[in-house]
Amino acid sequence: MSTGLSVNEPKGDRARHLRLLSAFILHPKSIIFVLSLFVACFVALTGAGNWFDESMLRFRGAIRDRPASGQLHVIEIDAKSIAALSNWPWPRRAHAQLVDQLKRAKVSTIAFDVDFSAPSNKVDDATFAAALAAFDGSVILPTFAQAESTQSKARAENLPIASLREHAMLGSVNVRPDRDGMMRNYEFGTITENTPRPSIGALLANVPGKVGETFRIDTSIDPHSIPHHSFIDVLNGSVSSAELAGKSVIIGATAIELGDRYAIPRHGILPGVFVQAMAAETLMGGTQNASFGFMPMLILASLFGAFILKVRRTSAQQYCLVASTMIILLCPLLAESSGIGTFEIAPAIAALAALSIMLTGIRILDEFRRTTLFDQQTGLPNERSLIRTARAMPELVVVAVRLKQFEQLTAILTATQRKQLIERIVDRLSLVFDRQKIFSAAQGTMVIPVPNCDMDAFIEQVEGMAAIFRSPFELDGRSVVVKIAFGIARGTSGSIRQLIGFASFSAARADEEGHHWNLHNDLVTDEAERAQLLLTDLDAALSNGDIYVVFQPKWSFAEARICGSEALVRWRHPVLGPVGPDQFIPILESNGRLEELTLHVLDKSIIELNRWASHDLEIGTAINISAPLFADVDFVAIMLDRIRNAGVPAQFITFEITESATIKSAQQTIEALSAVRLLGARISIDDYGTGQSTLSYLKAFPVDEIKIDQSFVTRMMASQSDQILVRSTIELAHELGFKVVAEGVEDGECFAALSAYNCDTAQGWHVGKPIVADEFFALIVNGSNLPLAQAS
Repeated sequence: MSTGLSVNEPKGDRARHLRLLSAFILHPKSIIFVLSLFVACFVALTGAGNWFDESMLRFRGAIRDRPASGQLHVIEIDAKSIAALSNWPWPRRAHAQLVDQLKRAKVSTIAFDVDFSAPSNKVDDATFAAALAAFDGSVILPTFAQAESTQSKARAENLPIASLREHAMLGSVNVRPDRDGMMRNYEFGTITENTPRPSIGALLANVPGKVGETFRIDTSIDPHSIPHHSFIDVLNGSVSSAELAGKSVIIGATAIELGDRYAIPRHGILPGVFVQAMAAETLMGGTQNASFGFMPMLILASLFGAFILKVRRTSAQQYCLVASTMIILLCPLLAESSGIGTFEIAPAIAALAALSIMLTGIRILDEFRRTTLFDQQTGLPNERSLIRTARAMPELVVVAVRLKQFEQLTAILTATQRKQLIERIVDRLSLVFDRQKIFSAAQGTMVIPVPNCDMDAFIEQVEGMAAIFRSPFELDGRSVVVKIAFGIARGTSGSIRQLIGFASFSAARADEEGHHWNLHNDLVTDEAERAQLLLTDLDAALSNGDIYVVFQPKWSFAEARICGSEALVRWRHPVLGPVGPDQFIPILESNGRLEELTLHVLDKSIIELNRWASHDLEIGTAINISAPLFADVDFVAIMLDRIRNAGVPAQFITFEITESATIKSAQQTIEALSAVRLLGARISIDDYGTGQSTLSYLKAFPVDEIKIDQSFVTRMMASQSDQILVRSTIELAHELGFKVVAEGVEDGECFAALSAYNCDTAQGWHVGKPIVADEFFALIVNGSNLPLAQAS
């Protein structure tokens, strides 16, 4: 008969079996199961759970609390009796008198827990022996063994004197507290003089047992419910015979000075006679409850544990753990109540507790892994997971998929629809990309790592993927269209974080430019670094003069003089050199830093206005303000405060608003512009003709002038349509009561045409280039009457 693998078994099968066995042994659930059993065995073998078992035994005793049977009475040798009968020990005739009194009361059994191993005087001994002989029922006298001295291991055996033994049964009164001094168990009998002697408790209950065998004292019995009487009261007849008739009695010391006291669980310190009585009551009630140890409950807990580990749902596991623990806790109670026995449950509870702790630990680790490796909103693996995955790809292409207007979509969709949207998007992406390698990078952006591939073929796939997204998504009864933009970056896994940034930035650029995809290149990186450098250096540039204001003259056709200027900002960067407004203003605007720059230009302009006014020069200046700033309540408040404290009439200040700019809050903008005009400042619509709602602007906003964009003015002499547009715009503006400024006047022919069209103001290089404040001041002080280009 073989006990292992067959010698003829193929090596491949043997290896497979070994792998399966190893997988089973090393499976996390198997490890958890074994560890929980190890904890249980440790608790059982070290006794670490004794306190728990003891606590639960007391608790169960409190639940099962019941009175004594009433069949056994205790007659106390108490302080009252000692005071009445003189000092202890009493003459044995007192015990004889008690026996006679109990005989008259028709007591069935008398048990003494009093040492009669030494003779007293012959008369008293004979009197006591005669009383015992004359008693009609059973008499039990005590026998016990004890150490001869504290230094000796030899045992002395104590039996009643021979004359007393002739008329009584001998019952052992030996008790053995546990190491902690608690009396928990009681013996059925002991051996004295080589003769087995049943214990007094067993004799009183008339329940046989083996010598050396013990049972657990039932602490659910209330010792105070055991009927008890003072020795002297019984002797004097103060206790009625009817109360004692047919009962068993046990006589013993309860006076403190006589000692003989023991600690018993739940009830504290009790006289020895009550301990004997409780042992007898335990046997009479059939609740001696032999202990079956810890193994039955541990086996049951192991079965529960194996079942719990098969349950997959966390909530179901928790319910099963609670139910299993409750069953383990209830089993001893049911067994004790029915008299079957009792069980130690600490190891079983320890096993379930260890199992619960380890499962909780695994859940915490899983949750930690889920929160650290997965995006909470989309449920997709996050950037950290992507980095782990990308390590296996020495060279790769990172694709960032930007979902256009994602924030808008999530705002109008329910939580269920948002979840469905992500699932549907992943489904479509998985037509081309590996579903397991679609990651979430930022809100509205997914990232996909792809092994290095032919870029031309790959871009064709991306173009095809963009086409797939043209059809709408069906989300719980609602259709939505999601537009996407791809950003692509190629590199090595060692720079994966940088590649993710490149791809995401390229996707954003594709989104802004309206393209399906954008391939990252070094130029894009340079632009991003340039933008960051400008943002970082803005504060220093404002304070040290690297950012400064120049003024471009404006010419009044009606007055034939320089009537004003436009304040333009310039940046002389120490590293990048001269940086044009078209380069840094969009960067500042998109990063929320335009407010600081605008206020800086306003402050510098007000300084120059005061300088001009001090020379009686009625010349104003125009300051460009991004339209969205008028929706910023704090900015508007600061700007209005600057106007009030300018020191010059507000009519010399004009704010130019770019007509092509997006206005986020039209009502707030209108209110802000009205407040500006109320102070006397003027409002101009800049770049007029390039926006999407020209007439709407003129109708809705409180403006004073319009400024025709230079793209029309510069080309108008070469384009009849541009001439018509410029001329009609001037006429329309005048009809509506607006002044007109034409910018981009580069030559005399254009200048003359504008004069013929009755334009109000000209601005451009033909009038004058932007110049620094001191040069402009010198220019207007000289009072030139011709456009500067003509004068030169």
